[in-house]
Amino acid sequence: MINVAIVGLGRWGRNLVNSTSGSTMLRFTTANSRTRQSADAYCREKSLRWAADLDQILNDPAIDAVVFATRTASTRIRCAAPPLPGSTYSWKSPSL
Repeated sequence: MINVAIVGLGRWGRNLVNSTSGSTMLRFTTANSRTRQSADAYCREKSLRWAADLDQILNDPAIDAVVFATRTASTRIRCAAPPLPGSTYSWKSPSL
């Protein structure tokens, strides 16, 4: 099972979490979003642990992957810039 963190719990972030419900290959375990207040109820409903910031996510050895569902490309690029030690990752930005 791949443990995944989601950064961004707007419409797309919630769609991503919802679409993997029941998966035997991955599960979202941790979340971070710009505004915690609007994400709290959703995190409780989906049993997502709240991470205060990206550093907390990146330093958590229990997280295997991070999905970015943020509004602006600059946020995604800034967040994806530091690769995890000993890992490889791919970058896919949606076409506008």
